[in-house]
Amino acid sequence: MATSHALADELNLLDAAKTRLYRDEFSDLVVEITGQDPARGIRVVRCFPLTAGDRFIALRTRKGRELGIIADLAELDAQSQAALA
Repeated sequence: MATSHALADELNLLDAAKTRLYRDEFSDLVVEITGQDPARGIRVVRCFPLTAGDRFIALRTRKGRELGIIADLAELDAQSQAALA
């Protein structure tokens, strides 16, 4: 019998209301997640499906550690969206 899993149980989805992205003075991408120190030099990786360009975007450190996934870029504030453009 197949077991059903909630997507949030499988992925580290970030709460868009608690996530802010911006570019620093060196144009590096910085992410601030409420309750955590800012992370600089963030790499953005499109997950799945590749055809959904604004959905399921992973944020990774320079060393490749995944900080979390943004389920939908439209849920981010305008400044954060602009930082990814």
